[in-house]
Amino acid sequence: MKREQKRLNYIDFKVEREDWNVYKLEDGTILKLKFILLKVIREKIDKEGRPIYSVQSSIVSTVFPPSNLLGMPDTRRYSIKELETAVIKPDMKFEALKEDYSSKYILKETVGELRLEVKPVLIAVARTKKYDERGEPIYLIRHTSILKTSPYPLPKHIREQFLKMRE
Repeated sequence: MKREQKRLNYIDFKVEREDWNVYKLEDGTILKLKFILLKVIREKIDKEGRPIYSVQSSIVSTVFPPSNLLGMPDTRRYSIKELETAVIKPDMKFEALKEDYSSKYILKETVGELRLEVKPVLIAVARTKKYDERGEPIYLIRHTSILKTSPYPLPKHIREQFLKMRE
């Protein structure tokens, strides 16, 4: 059986905004998350004329702990397993200080420009007994991202153009 190479429909995009979402942890640490879009591929167009995308992205995080949480600087790199066994403060409470669609992009589709907005969301956080090279505590974080395109719903004339591309 011969395998066919799939044609990838890369979609160019322009960064309109990539900003931080900000959280305050119960220990006083400020944690920031930023979504960064790397690649967009139009996987298909559904039978209603809506494009289905996959994205390649990265979430960048940083922490600003209060001085009383600083420890001995350590340049070692730890595995996830090592960090999971070093948790001293699991399931930390946190408050969203700024949580919105902080990353915005313009997708340069063949039928015109569409907007992609992304909200990175903190789900869970735990502090370990390990420290980084600056002496800041190392946290384990779980997050997700909510993506939406606009206009929503797509206007009929745009859906019709996408449907023509399916043929």
